[in-house]
Amino acid sequence: MVAAGSAGHPVLGVIAGVRDRLKGVADVNPTFMDLDARRMALLGIAAARAQLDELELRVVSAAAGAADRGAARDVAGWLVVHGHRDSRTARADARLAHALDRRHEVLRRGMAEGRVHLDQAHVIARALDDLPTDLAPETLAAAEAALVELANRHTPKELRRLGRRVWTRSPPTSPRPSWRVGWRRRRPRRGARRG
Repeated sequence: MVAAGSAGHPVLGVIAGVRDRLKGVADVNPTFMDLDARRMALLGIAAARAQLDELELRVVSAAAGAADRGAARDVAGWLVVHGHRDSRTARADARLAHALDRRHEVLRRGMAEGRVHLDQAHVIARALDDLPTDLAPETLAAAEAALVELANRHTPKELRRLGRRVWTRSPPTSPRPSWRVGWRRRRPRRGARRG
């Protein structure tokens, strides 16, 4: 399992450490926590889950060799067979992993810091990939930063709605971004495959 090679790589050491710490509280009953402690625990677990999800996605992005050795078509297929994951979820996570690795560093960092959860990250990445391909890099970077910041206050459903709006900025010195309401004309998506 993981513990056997934990000395070989820092990622394996962290995974082994997390699993050991979780074993330590496996029999602890949270009923006896006071209300504030339970609230802190719920938020802390959500943040830790986001951090673990980001780490998993980072490994998925780098794990093409696992699929080759496991006779799978791709990493998502390998996860379905060996990790007993749902095929649709594994493929969506693999797409997100590659998007985080290649295009969305700010979003990846938000997950790594526990500020953006997996379901929010899927929505944000999709919204960014749906932006027109002719936007300036500064505009794309500002849209990504704004959506990651909005994840602190909005659900995935709300982020989906916000992500459908076109990013506009008044003068570049303006500290507040503005969202122009309305549907934009459909153009080729940034993350879409080209045939």
